Amino acid sequence: MLRRPPRSTQGVSSAASDVYKRQVLTSGLWGNMQNVVCKLPDDMNLCTKKFEDFYKLEHVGRHLVWNAGVGECEVKSLFCAKPYTFILTVYQSSVLLLYNNADCYTFQQLIDQTKLPTEILKKQLLNLTNPKMGKLLIKANLKTPNFTPDETVQINKVFASTSLRVNMVPIVSKKKASDEHKKEFDEEIKELNKQRAAILQATIVKIMKGRRQERHNELITETIKLINAFKPDPVLIKQQIEWLIENEYLMRDEKDKGKYIYKPQ
Repeated sequence: MLRRPPRSTQGVSSAASDVYKRQVLTSGLWGNMQNVVCKLPDDMNLCTKKFEDFYKLEHVGRHLVWNAGVGECEVKSLFCAKPYTFILTVYQSSVLLLYNNADCYTFQQLIDQTKLPTEILKKQLLNLTNPKMGKLLIKANLKTPNFTPDETVQINKVFASTSLRVNMVPIVSKKKASDEHKKEFDEEIKELNKQRAAILQATIVKIMKGRRQERHNELITETIKLINAFKPDPVLIKQQIEWLIENEYLMRDEKDKGKYIYKPQ
């Protein structure tokens, strides 16, 4: 991904047109991941544009949204004594490839160029300026992990590492990853149940609108028969019947509590 080696001698690169992998998923499968605005490098934009044109020809009416927060890149160095390959987040690569054009930027200039929110850009830079990682970039104030708008961040032209493949992707602890996964999973289940409840409500109303009245067991059976998207839980169906009664779509027969009557809206 990203750039081919430019003809100039400085900077970093990657074979954008040689290897460009993407996954196309429905928005529901991405879950509740935050999609942060990021100005991608020109070569990557060229690849995404070509794929969008192809996708629109194959799938009329569909819309692609690129989620740069879940991607990784391999970027090759052209300025080091050895041919290093850096494994980066897409955000990090958007920062690093700016140094093909200049050796030094202020933190504010990096914000303006990448369009990344301050906290996210800071997180990406902390790994790139980490002494334990060899300091691919050098921040002016080494005494604090924070960045001021006018603080300079420059490329480290004497970068050195014992490994030719250097992973700069921030490591998430297992506990944090587990907690985030559980939170995301709980939110997805909550949203899924909400969607299923709406489907059940619409199906029950459709049945009752046509029949005007129906007994409890027959209504449960018919609802299960009409739902193809998922296997309805009778308990959930009963909950939606109660909701429809509370919101005056249905009512119980006063003489037979096991029978429901449709209430025209």
